[in-house]
Amino acid sequence: MKKITFPLISLILLTFILTGCLPKSQNKEKKTTPESTIKTDEQLIREALAKKSNIPLKDFKEVEIVIEENDNQFASGTAGTAGGGHWFAAKVNSEWEIAWSGQGFIPCEDIEPYNFPKTMISQCYDAKTDDFIKR
Repeated sequence: MKKITFPLISLILLTFILTGCLPKSQNKEKKTTPESTIKTDEQLIREALAKKSNIPLKDFKEVEIVIEENDNQFASGTAGTAGGGHWFAAKVNSEWEIAWSGQGFIPCEDIEPYNFPKTMISQCYDAKTDDFIKR
């Protein structure tokens, strides 16, 4: 009987192993969020600029975005394919919003709601008084 039992048990174990019926290891790896799903400030600002400009994001891919200053609450830089213009962004409810983008004077009414640091925007143009305001 011993001669038959050992080969029979071995055959049963081999069958379980080959068919995957044995319990799986309890050491499951934690699933992590792929780093590619975490967007950079440049990507988020690009999306905000495309939205502000009413340009589909797919058409905004060729635009060069340069972040000149970013303190995680306020950012500024340039955007364009050849020269381009300047932009100022502020984080509102953890999302970047473009307060102003373009060339020329920065209207006070565009930036006032965001309370940009004076070191970032030292003056703006007040259309009501037709004058520049030192901030």
